[in-house]
Amino acid sequence: MEKLHHQTLKSAVSKYLPLLKEGKTPDDIKAAIALDEKKYSEEAINEILDAIIEQDTADNKENAGSENKDNQGNGADPRELNNPGPGNPNPAPAASTDNAPAAPPQTGNTGKGGYFVKSPFRDINDFNLQYSVGDDVSHFGKQR
Repeated sequence: MEKLHHQTLKSAVSKYLPLLKEGKTPDDIKAAIALDEKKYSEEAINEILDAIIEQDTADNKENAGSENKDNQGNGADPRELNNPGPGNPNPAPAASTDNAPAAPPQTGNTGKGGYFVKSPFRDINDFNLQYSVGDDVSHFGKQR
């Protein structure tokens, strides 16, 4: 039995999976696949149907698991997060109360009043001039 190419299989699954979700039976889906313009063989039809059922099962498991999660998305009872009992030996750290801002983004400014090259490049006005990592480019105007 020759297996279908993974992209062909993926395409067929995405095309015919909605039929299963609409409540069609496997025989109805097989009939629809058999009428496809690609003229799949009987083995290919069975392979596609198996992949469709497998994908639907995986989707159902994923959806069932996400319905039981709390708002934090970790599945834990919020009352137990900071309780170092036998079920939770490592409590979550307490939220920081200081309003310190996050680390500033890297801008190339070293804090010494200048701007320095982080990645080599050529000057747009003079293509023969190349700047290397660490070169001072503080002389560039605001427009550059």
